[in-house]
Amino acid sequence: MDAATVVGVLLWTSVLLVAGICAFVRAAVNEHRLPANKVIAWETSWQDFGFCLWLFFTFYFLSTVGGSFIGELLPDEFSMLPIMLMVPCAVILCVLIGNHYARVKFFGTLNSEKHSPPKLAWLGFENFLVSIVPLFCVQMGMLALLAAWKYFGVDTNFPQQNVVELLMKMEHPLALGLFAFSVVVLAPLSEELFFRGVLYRFLKGKFGATAALVVSGVLFGLIHFNFLGFLGLTTIGLMLAWSYERSGNIAVPMFLHASFNANSVAVMLLFGPTPL
Repeated sequence: MDAATVVGVLLWTSVLLVAGICAFVRAAVNEHRLPANKVIAWETSWQDFGFCLWLFFTFYFLSTVGGSFIGELLPDEFSMLPIMLMVPCAVILCVLIGNHYARVKFFGTLNSEKHSPPKLAWLGFENFLVSIVPLFCVQMGMLALLAAWKYFGVDTNFPQQNVVELLMKMEHPLALGLFAFSVVVLAPLSEELFFRGVLYRFLKGKFGATAALVVSGVLFGLIHFNFLGFLGLTTIGLMLAWSYERSGNIAVPMFLHASFNANSVAVMLLFGPTPL
């Protein structure tokens, strides 16, 4: 990165970090005033949960195969977009089918708290700011680890995520628009419905909130197949579950997730790929 890009990244990070510290302190002060365990656990059998997973992986496989086939027919700039658009839609459809046409009933108890859409959006953004502090600490630790590996001669040139490489190649406005829609809208909707709405609530019913938070967070980090970003993504997964438990409404982690993805896309478009 050139000097101007470095300065831009530092300014962007500093503004977010200052806002994040303020939000983090405010959340810490108010934490004891908020009732705990707002998320209603999904009390169902392993059989029903297994059926839900079967639906999920079936829809995931079919949408991936279909998206890959369509992508082969498109220019390179658009080749990954069918998968990025079809897979989240398939996951959302899977959740709806699992709720309405099977014995898997979870949709009706996703939200124990009701708020207006502007309030939900603000809570999601506020929790995004709160998550910046632990995420920044984890990322700094990862950068220190990479520097140590490099000092001892370990190759640290790990590949970027496919979506990062795809975004860096995009120039067409339609491609950029569809990419942003997939990452900022569809991905948060589908991933939060599955990871927090299904997986977290099921694990909470079986093993308690702490175990559910840790396991769902680690699986969220693993499923992105990004070695460099694993700890950061796991931290985000933990914060998403925490924001859900703190708010009692699945829309809050959705807005948090959307804020995180929007920030990542904005940073990559403005400054290019960053070390983490």
